[in-house]
Amino acid sequence: MKNFKKMLLAISLLLMMSPVMAAGIGYVDYEAVANALPASISIKKQMDAKKLQIKNYAAQSQKLIDAQKTDALKRKVGQERIAQLNAMRKEYYDLRTRRVNLVRQKVDQGSLVVLKQRNLDVVISKTLVIQGGIDITQDIIKAAK
Repeated sequence: MKNFKKMLLAISLLLMMSPVMAAGIGYVDYEAVANALPASISIKKQMDAKKLQIKNYAAQSQKLIDAQKTDALKRKVGQERIAQLNAMRKEYYDLRTRRVNLVRQKVDQGSLVVLKQRNLDVVISKTLVIQGGIDITQDIIKAAK
């Protein structure tokens, strides 16, 4: 019975606080920010070009492997292909990491500005929001540019 009363008290407190807390929560759509920042768009274009380069190289190098006469030559060309594809994939993932870090940095900087301007308690990712909160994505985009 004692635990039940404690649990009831905790639930009551949470219910009383939730409207107050919900008014001070802003959320941001990271993807929208990424698609609005010129530097992020530039990196995305580089990523798309690298992805196409990887796809084309994979197809061309497979034809080269198939054209080899001996298994030893096929293995050698195949190993070179794997090394080259791994290097190209690393370049792609480095670009992706650079883009993610750029967007995260811009959101962090912009959210601090918007947090103070809009008198919010907290800013979270849109992916965490089920219902409620204030969409501050456009405000962060303006602050980040």
